[in-house]
Amino acid sequence: MLRVMAALALAAGLLCAATRAGEDELATGFRNPPAACRPAEGWFLSKAFAETVAKCPDEFRGAFQVALADGGLSTTPEEVKRVTTWQALADPALITSAKPDAKPPTQPYAAVAKGLGDFAARIVFLCSKTTGEGGVFTQAKAAHGITIYPPPAEPVLFLVRRKLGEADFYLVTSQAHIDLVFTITFPRVAEPEIWDPEDGSIAPALTYDVTEKTTMLNLRLPPYGAVFVVLRKPPTKQHVVFAPALQATAVEPDGSAVTGLARTNGLCSVMFTGQRMKSTMVRDLPPPLPIATGWTMKTQQPAKRLGVGIVALKIKRPSVEEEKAGKLAAPDLDDSDWQAIEIGKPQPVAAVGGAEWQANWLGMHGNNEERLFRKTFDLPEEPDLATATITGDNGYELFVNGEKAGADGNWNEAETYNIKKLLHKGSNAFAVHLTNQGDVGALLLESRIRLASGRLIRVVTDATWKMAEKAPDGWQKPDFDDKAWGKVDVIGKPPIRPWGEVPGLPPDPEAAESIWCRFTLPAGAKSVTVPAGAKEPKLFVDGQEAPLKDGVADLSASVQNKPRVAALRTLGVGTLDKPILCECSESAVGVGSWLFVGYPTYSGLADYMVSLDLPDAYRKERLFLDLGEVGCVAQVSVNGKDLGARLWPPHLFDITDALKPGANAVKIAVANTAANSLGRDLPADRLAAGLIGPVRIVCKRLVSIKAD
Repeated sequence: MLRVMAALALAAGLLCAATRAGEDELATGFRNPPAACRPAEGWFLSKAFAETVAKCPDEFRGAFQVALADGGLSTTPEEVKRVTTWQALADPALITSAKPDAKPPTQPYAAVAKGLGDFAARIVFLCSKTTGEGGVFTQAKAAHGITIYPPPAEPVLFLVRRKLGEADFYLVTSQAHIDLVFTITFPRVAEPEIWDPEDGSIAPALTYDVTEKTTMLNLRLPPYGAVFVVLRKPPTKQHVVFAPALQATAVEPDGSAVTGLARTNGLCSVMFTGQRMKSTMVRDLPPPLPIATGWTMKTQQPAKRLGVGIVALKIKRPSVEEEKAGKLAAPDLDDSDWQAIEIGKPQPVAAVGGAEWQANWLGMHGNNEERLFRKTFDLPEEPDLATATITGDNGYELFVNGEKAGADGNWNEAETYNIKKLLHKGSNAFAVHLTNQGDVGALLLESRIRLASGRLIRVVTDATWKMAEKAPDGWQKPDFDDKAWGKVDVIGKPPIRPWGEVPGLPPDPEAAESIWCRFTLPAGAKSVTVPAGAKEPKLFVDGQEAPLKDGVADLSASVQNKPRVAALRTLGVGTLDKPILCECSESAVGVGSWLFVGYPTYSGLADYMVSLDLPDAYRKERLFLDLGEVGCVAQVSVNGKDLGARLWPPHLFDITDALKPGANAVKIAVANTAANSLGRDLPADRLAAGLIGPVRIVCKRLVSIKAD
């Protein structure tokens, strides 16, 4: 797909010198682009293209920089589509030259290359055939007398204006992940045409209005959608002004009635010309019908079924009372307040320590300088447990009641000292000698003291501490007079910059010794392997203990064709070092990311099949198959009838005319990118593959509203 983008740039260069076509030629070429616009061999990016990508908005510039660096197909069609439209907006005359010995890449599927090529070719054809008059603008920065309502909170709607003869062409592209519904007012009276670069269709807009000097167009764009709005013909009577909650599909020749698809139960209103408002009420429209079971899946190419590495966990160090209650492994436990972590990435200290830092960094300035810090406090009784956790940039010496408790010169990690024997009932003092090498130094200390009565006292670095550059002997003791010492500079709590997260904070004294992790086992799980670093692990599946033998739990006697809730209890944090491994039964594979059903490194095609027998209430409506999330391209057929492919969201298919009474055979071919098989070190969301869902049937009712 990345190479398809290079072909797009190459095609633009081939057409730069072409003479400007007439409007009819442009329309014909848009529907069926000439061969020069189609993907060509020589799949190499020019420096100019790389520079253009560098100017793209932040949300997809990073993805393409990774793609440029690794040279693989490591981006999704959705990202390709967004950068394609951005490139057309930014520089439609970009030139790319191919190397003589260039070879086309091995595509895991042909449909993606063809679909992207057609989409890109239409944009290139139009942009290269139009003049440079116009420019890029957004709804937040209007231009050319255009207004957009309502303006989204973020600048996610981009437009570019080009002119060919008397015709105005506007490429409108959305960078939003949701549907956008908005109104654009153009300073020209015309009948808007909608040119769709995905299928090459050209059709008049159905919902617009005109005044003496303007044309107001109502437009809906899907996520990351792009269309051309063309103004070149005088307006006709065949239009309506606005159709809220109704997706207009046809308008009577005289504009007296509109037919459309209602999405939900409720009032559907239409405003006709002359500000005539008419409505109809939609009732008893069936709700979306989930298709969650009955699926089978098979890869189209040989693929080794691998164990699933589970990295997404929720973790907590519970209190003693919570562990005694015995509900931490229950499948219905509300774990929304547990810390979400991802194995292999730096984790917040609170995730494994059970507590966040209450202490603040106390700062100092000056290279190769020293500072003295003090804090006195009273204990009403003898301590039963006492620790002090400390670090200093760049080095420290810690004194408790005049006795040296510890020292260290590495500020990247905190050290914890047992100071119970150094404390006593009555007045106590912490004293720290801090040295700095560089511009800014700082001290961080937190002490937890549990008294014999069970009361917990914290002593932390905060604004109550005092600081001096030098002091006479005895400054480390509780009875030292520090009234002349100055105030401290409180910088803030971790993970404040430049120190970030500070590992080393121990759990609260009242916390349990154990750490609990909760995670989801994929459908078909038949064994679970716990990392060797886990100390005294206990595994629970759906609330029941699954015995571990040499770190492996055998679940083959209870394989289920659905995800299951698992909980792991350990006495240390070694479990967080490596993924939890799960082996799955192939027969149980259905809807879900390939990352979690045993194919994390598979790139290619897979067929999903299900038999669908719809309730009678659904057969009265227009029915659409909504695939939800797909990683990343899907082609659908129902009862052998091909309903086309979707290369990006929304993955929505009208299946009404392909259905028959009784059972219906639904087949979905899904393809991902080559990134998975290439083994690139990419985030998991970049590698999501397969039919992820949720899959459901969505009803839309065809209704007609008359003006009189």
